[in-house]
Amino acid sequence: MNRSETVEKIEELLRDHEECGSCQTCKEVDSLRNKLLHNPKVKAVLDKGSYMKKSDIAFLIGKDIERKEIKKALGMSTLTFQEMMVNWGFSKKRGDSEMAKLKDFTTNEYNDLKAVGLNDEQVAEKKGVSTPTLTKWKKDNGISSGKVFGRKKDDKEPKVFKPTITPKETVQPPQNELQSVVETLKRQLDVREKAINQQFEKIEHLKATTVPREKYKNMKIDFEEAELERIKNFEEYKKMENAYQKEHAIVINLDAELENVREQLRQARVEAVRAGQENEHLKGLVKLWM
Repeated sequence: MNRSETVEKIEELLRDHEECGSCQTCKEVDSLRNKLLHNPKVKAVLDKGSYMKKSDIAFLIGKDIERKEIKKALGMSTLTFQEMMVNWGFSKKRGDSEMAKLKDFTTNEYNDLKAVGLNDEQVAEKKGVSTPTLTKWKKDNGISSGKVFGRKKDDKEPKVFKPTITPKETVQPPQNELQSVVETLKRQLDVREKAINQQFEKIEHLKATTVPREKYKNMKIDFEEAELERIKNFEEYKKMENAYQKEHAIVINLDAELENVREQLRQARVEAVRAGQENEHLKGLVKLWM
């Protein structure tokens, strides 16, 4: 099975199946994906991670690597990955495919649909696009939301029937209107005064809890002195450690020499024993000869 057939097989398995990660179909899909990723060149590019270039992503797409695998290797969020793919020309901007459906849609046709009583949601549904896409199309074609459809700009406003109000229905302004305005302003003023008082309380609290500048300077000086002392102690420690390492190396060499001396002594003892045995043997021979 070549790469194209493998990709087609994965698409066929996932067409009517939702990935769960545990069923036999998902296991087969994972196995096919591993085959796609088994290519050493593909693996080398994916191992670059966030250092992948545009040419690397083009190579992976050319090898039919799933985009979620590329996103996973890059370590990006879904939104960031989608924006990058759009900016680099690997994906179309969301809504471009719907805008293509409105390519031949004219403002006159839109006005006719509005004239028969359709709202924007119904017009969008009729054209097979989303409402935000239709709104963008209106903006691109200079159609505002408040425009009166089915009437030219220079047409006169239609006469609107305005029922006459009888004297009984006439609304009289309240006599205490000025007092009501004053009360409203007082309430607003009280709210603002409370907010200002709260801000003053916060400022006083910050003044009480904030370290004074002079004390901060002294603390900074103490910290710098302590830091210099720490560096000095660390340098002395390094010197002592180096001296210890040298002495330790000398001790190791002495131990090795002592071990060599011990080995020579052991061999000398063995030789002495052998010489003693030979001496005893010679003494026996001398007695026999005499």
